[in-house]
Amino acid sequence: MLKPGSRLHLLGIGGVGMSALAHVAARRGYVVSGSDAQPSPNLDRLRAAGIDARSPHGSLGACDLVARSPAVADTHPLVREAGRAGLPILSRAELLAALLPAPERVAVAGTHGKSTTTAMLAHILITVGRDPTVVLGANAPILGGGHRIGSEPIALFEACEGYGALDQTPAPIVCLGNVDDDHVEQFSSRGGFAAIVASFERLCTGAARGLALGVDDARLRAWSEDHLGGTDRPVWGFGLHASARVRGERCGPSECELHVDGRRAGRVRLWAPGAHNLRNALGAIATAGMLGVDPPDAALALSSFAGVSRRLQRLGQVGGALVLDDYAHHPSEVAAAIEAARSEWPAARLIAVFEPHLPSREQRLRERFATALAGADVIVVTPVHAGRERDRGQTEFGIADCLDRARAEAGRARQVIRAEGLDEAVSITRGLAQSEDVVLVMGTGGVSRVAHALVGCRSTHAGGIAQLSDSNRVNGR
Repeated sequence: MLKPGSRLHLLGIGGVGMSALAHVAARRGYVVSGSDAQPSPNLDRLRAAGIDARSPHGSLGACDLVARSPAVADTHPLVREAGRAGLPILSRAELLAALLPAPERVAVAGTHGKSTTTAMLAHILITVGRDPTVVLGANAPILGGGHRIGSEPIALFEACEGYGALDQTPAPIVCLGNVDDDHVEQFSSRGGFAAIVASFERLCTGAARGLALGVDDARLRAWSEDHLGGTDRPVWGFGLHASARVRGERCGPSECELHVDGRRAGRVRLWAPGAHNLRNALGAIATAGMLGVDPPDAALALSSFAGVSRRLQRLGQVGGALVLDDYAHHPSEVAAAIEAARSEWPAARLIAVFEPHLPSREQRLRERFATALAGADVIVVTPVHAGRERDRGQTEFGIADCLDRARAEAGRARQVIRAEGLDEAVSITRGLAQSEDVVLVMGTGGVSRVAHALVGCRSTHAGGIAQLSDSNRVNGR
């Protein structure tokens, strides 16, 4: 179906993940074009590379097949146009599988931390002189964007569980950091969370050349100790748990001692705080070990890792307060981001600005969101970003209502503020911020532009706060 010279049109090409695949396809001999709902720097970079990237959507033009972001609905006019023309229509995962040869793939999976772990692994390999291909769901300084074309037969990529994609992108080497209850709404007709767990297990079972498992996750610890540990392939448990083969000990906010097979092997020092980041680093070190990199060398390489966009990213200051931008959009991620900020700045007043994503997720997890957000001193909550559930409408402030109830029951003086929109969130937060505060902006919709507006710098997306590209309407990793 897909061969060099094929004319490929990508719908939602402006997203980090889709734009990365567009670059890879073009470098591998395909004639690439694409379109997105809004202009963005990603489109500018694609055009600079000679790719016909348009905004807004026009017509398909001359093409042999179409690939679409998960954000692009079946009812989209260009999807219908492709159907009428009899053109094959690939999902993002199917396109990735077509572009990355199966024997070369190294999949980084898990509900949380895929982008950071993949970028860390890429950084390790590049620093020690290796030359991998990388497809990332975020921008990273080591890549100068979200992708890299290498000469070695190693292709690192994020393996997202959404939309059943894990079954479309098997890999001989897999790093799985954790399993949590995200993307459940996409599996409602197939068994819900149990189906997600099963897809992760199939990915692990197919990892014939090596498997790294985050054993701080009780489920993955059981997999490591039971049936997966009995195979001939290497299985590397990583984490802070005593059973981990690649283990962090004596941890501080952003560093730990590295122990491998019970022996000290160096020290991990990171650019940002958080136990979740230490776990990501240990996963990258374990996976690099399966690719021939000694753990001490991998740990040393990470000391120069500069992070990933929107992962506790320090943007600047407003009113003397430090502003952090983070992609957290699940209760576990929100809790981890707040815990990390607390560990690095324990004396600061923490102001959390949160935009919930997807009505179904907000309704299903609002009590857990409220519990996670309660770790902040001041919480500013915006309306729900409907994303791919636009037709369902928005639910207003359910999380804030839960926080109000919890505050009343506990008798705490925590401040909960409802912002009617993102522009109001900017003005509210600007009025709150004081010297030595920390402002933590979280979410996956347009809320990143709140953080950028606070510090007076340009966001990664063109236009006003209300504008979103197709890719921003889903929760890519």
